[in-house]
Amino acid sequence: MPSVIGKDFAIYDLNEFPTTVFHSKKDGKPFRNRKIAISPYTTGEPVYLLITDKFPTEEKEPIPSKEQFLKTGHTHEFAEEIMIRKHAGLGFTMDGIMFDLPAGSAFAAKPGCFHANTDNDSTLGNTTLCIFVPPIAADEDANYVELIKQTNDYLATVKRV
Repeated sequence: MPSVIGKDFAIYDLNEFPTTVFHSKKDGKPFRNRKIAISPYTTGEPVYLLITDKFPTEEKEPIPSKEQFLKTGHTHEFAEEIMIRKHAGLGFTMDGIMFDLPAGSAFAAKPGCFHANTDNDSTLGNTTLCIFVPPIAADEDANYVELIKQTNDYLATVKRV
């Protein structure tokens, strides 16, 4: 079903939303794409839903050590991030604690909670839905400014009922 927007509801066909491709800082190759599905900047909702599709690799990547995770992790000072992963995650760290997560896991990082993650099998790729409450600021990052514009251009074409 194509996207439809009504007075009190919206149905979004996320397959139709534009994406932006992110390239590896190591080798410049594309490694994931992202789309902003729902946000104050696009659909007007007071949450931020980011969809990340990590591209499969030809060979399994080694699982980073805890020290490597600690270098690559991050926090969101003012937003809770709720993540739902398609595939299993290995070595997810939250406040320095390592976890193994089965496929389909949902987990939440409260504001200020340090977190990072990787995949059990990088040859599968992965999809992660990230929901930020309250929404994070995305209109200051060049990667997202263009994606916000493209998403709004797409939404301008969506049927209104």
